[in-house]
Amino acid sequence: MEKTIAALDTEYQDAVKRNDVAVMDRLLADNFTLVTGSGKSYSKADLLDDARSGHILYDHQEDSNQTVRVWGDTAVISAKLKASGTQGGKPFDYTVYFSDTYVRTPTGWRYVFGQSSLPLPKAAEHAAPLIFHPIVRMRLLVVIQVYTLFGNSSGLKPFYSRAYFTGLKSGASALKATFKTA
Repeated sequence: MEKTIAALDTEYQDAVKRNDVAVMDRLLADNFTLVTGSGKSYSKADLLDDARSGHILYDHQEDSNQTVRVWGDTAVISAKLKASGTQGGKPFDYTVYFSDTYVRTPTGWRYVFGQSSLPLPKAAEHAAPLIFHPIVRMRLLVVIQVYTLFGNSSGLKPFYSRAYFTGLKSGASALKATFKTA
């Protein structure tokens, strides 16, 4: 199963690089959300519109250090992504860590949620990702379990983003804070 998810995510990253709207549309869930390290959210429609516009042109868009974890019908892939190219004619070059969540649906695996770090400082591009920190792994598992229990509810986005960005709070504190504010 891990190889299937890794292949899907590699296919998705390649589609982004080529601005391949058809492949992105097929892999992204209709209620997809991406949250960047700065807290900005993007929907499936946002990403497809960006790809159609050709506003972003990638020279390089490849990930490394892939780790795939599968829990029943939910899978998370974490990796380091190196991207470079132009956006609106201006060059960019950055590296981020990301976690992508896939859920098995009756029509196959769909990419439902993505989260990326802020761009890494050039000196830190070779550091270990935060996802390998034991507290982050524990909270990520809790989020996946909640998503699995509640399915595709509209509560996924605020719950996940708040729970993931709670710093070094304990998992229980993060959950209490989330349910009080959601």
